[in-house]
Amino acid sequence: MIVIMAGLPATGKSVLCRALAEQIGNVVLDKDIIRAAVFPPEHIEYTAAQDDFCQTLMLETAGYQLARDPDAVIFFDGRTFSRRYQI
Repeated sequence: MIVIMAGLPATGKSVLCRALAEQIGNVVLDKDIIRAAVFPPEHIEYTAAQDDFCQTLMLETAGYQLARDPDAVIFFDGRTFSRRYQI
C-alpha cells in the first residue's frame, strides 16, 4: 500500500508521515532526501521537471519494494499534489 501525504508546505506532512511509519514499522520515501542523494548541491533545482523526476524515482522504488513485500506500507512525502497530472 502506498500512503500519499499531500498538503501545502509546512503543514506537518513530514512529521505525521514519519510518526505513522515509525508506529507501524514501514518505509518513508521523501522527495527532498531522494533529490539530495541523486543531485549534487549545485545541480539541485526546485523545478517541476526535477520534482517529477524525483517522484518517478519514488514510484519505481515503491514498486520494487511492494513486489518483494506486498504487505508493506510505503509513505510518500514531499509533494503538494496540486496539479491533476501529479495524482
